[in-house]
Amino acid sequence: MLKTKVTRVSRPAFPVIDIHNHLGESADPGEVVRVLDQAGVKAVINLDGGWGKRLARLVQRFDRAHPGRFYTFALLDFDGIDDDDWSARTAAQLERDFKAGAKGLKFHKSLGLTIRYKDGRLMRVDDPKLDPIWRLCAKYKRPVMIHTADPAAFFTPLDRYNERWHELNAHPDWLFHGDRFPSREKLLEQRNNVIARHPKTTFIGAHFGNNPEDLETVGRWLDRYPNFYVDIDARISELGRQPFSARRFIIKHQDRIMFGTDTFPEAGVYGIYYRFLETDDEYWDVAGGHHRQGFWMVHSLSLPRDVLRKLYHRNAEKVLAAGRAPEKDRVQAQIDRTRAAIKAGRLDEATRLLAQARAWARGSWSQTNTVVKLEATIQAYRGQYDAAAATLLARLPAAAERRADDWTEWGLHHDLLLLRVARGDLVNALVELRQARLVAEQGSWTFPGRTRMMQVRLGDAWIRAHLLRLRAEQLEGTARAAALRYANDARAEYRRLAKQDGGHLDSIAVLDVIFAVHDRDKAAALQAARRVDYNKNTDVEDLYLTWVGLDYGGDKATAEAVHARMKKLDYVYAGIPLRLRWVQHDKAARPGRARWTPRHPNGRTR
Repeated sequence: MLKTKVTRVSRPAFPVIDIHNHLGESADPGEVVRVLDQAGVKAVINLDGGWGKRLARLVQRFDRAHPGRFYTFALLDFDGIDDDDWSARTAAQLERDFKAGAKGLKFHKSLGLTIRYKDGRLMRVDDPKLDPIWRLCAKYKRPVMIHTADPAAFFTPLDRYNERWHELNAHPDWLFHGDRFPSREKLLEQRNNVIARHPKTTFIGAHFGNNPEDLETVGRWLDRYPNFYVDIDARISELGRQPFSARRFIIKHQDRIMFGTDTFPEAGVYGIYYRFLETDDEYWDVAGGHHRQGFWMVHSLSLPRDVLRKLYHRNAEKVLAAGRAPEKDRVQAQIDRTRAAIKAGRLDEATRLLAQARAWARGSWSQTNTVVKLEATIQAYRGQYDAAAATLLARLPAAAERRADDWTEWGLHHDLLLLRVARGDLVNALVELRQARLVAEQGSWTFPGRTRMMQVRLGDAWIRAHLLRLRAEQLEGTARAAALRYANDARAEYRRLAKQDGGHLDSIAVLDVIFAVHDRDKAAALQAARRVDYNKNTDVEDLYLTWVGLDYGGDKATAEAVHARMKKLDYVYAGIPLRLRWVQHDKAARPGRARWTPRHPNGRTR
């Protein structure tokens, strides 16, 4: 008896968007969300929206009650297709449905197979009466999920040679063999005519374009129609019996394939899909992922991580985001108003504005991150550093799930580092720096214009040199000597990396300032500070350290000019009020009465 490996995969490698599901009208949204959370699914597309009042009701019940977790698609009302005004009437209703919140449009296989005019003619998939519908979807950038035809076996005689006879015996209405129906090839041709005729409309071919039995042909479609995508829902049984071809195909077309199940959300169902996509398990049964679709076993695909990331959520996000511009504009406008209020010092107003932005941003990863950072910024402007740290820490678990392809977690650790420094807690600031480095080493994301690890290594070396030099001032004996040694090593490392990367002269200069100040060398501090072109520099940390070098070196007039520039910086960041507060503390410092700042590492915070 054959014995094969069984791998249990309860959560996916990356958050998942289920692009193809049917929740009906009676599903309990809260219970569905519980299952999605358990299975690592960030969002599900409900293709049962209908139109008019039903659509509005479902959008309210699912999408608006749980922002970012549900995306409801509309359907068309095909009653009265013989009427001369059917196209205009239906397009007008669809436009109202889009404005009511529908995120896309779904077509069932009935189009082309069972929807008929009064004279008995089938309404073709490429019927000109539908052209206004396709154009409207392009106008609103709403994707079209289109189910055309069915498995090849459903168009062949129901006899002993039909490999899906068991399904067709149970569901005889699924058999489309005979003169009453167009051939499967004709139906797919009609669909492709529409895709070609409307290049500005995005189409998602349900069930792998309903041709997973012929991957070569599906590949030609994807090559020919850049506005065409496919999903994998309810077709892993077909893909799994040709695992080598399927794996090559998905890797080749990784930007055009989406995850879906076509099965009501259940943790066990999702686990079957994850096992199929992520492991190398052999000869196993996937019937539990939908229903039995053939008496054969499958082999898993063991897809690369970069491919899984796109299949699981990135491709779907790209398609769904196209139609969300108005909502994004609303959130961004509120975020901009919040920043303006913070900059003007109206922190109570900023807090109120941010609360609304948070509600609107739910479902948008990047905008929610911005809201979280602004909340921490407001708290930092109030001097509530521990509260700001708590706000950022609460975001870390979600960011950690995206560690591989998103730099949010890395950024959060750097923000936390700043807040640790604000409290004079250099030890835990160094801990945050080390954690940020570990996160970066595990990621695959990039920074604009620079490789990820060069950016990380530069920042790591500079901050390490800075913090260790400050820490040395808090130590004595061999501990102090060791901290000085490590600080100078990090400083040398930064100089080497900066030369390799071609620049960073201001950053080198301000690092020299902090070393000179704590070496009690006023001339060197002044000389280093004067190397900084403060009129062009907008980095508040660089400007603060430039001020320290100038003030310590005795150039009070230029120091005040730098201080004035710090006050006029036109961006909002928690580090700005912190550095301005440090300037005030440094100016008021007296022997034995200094508060903590980088200039006075032995001072105490309030």
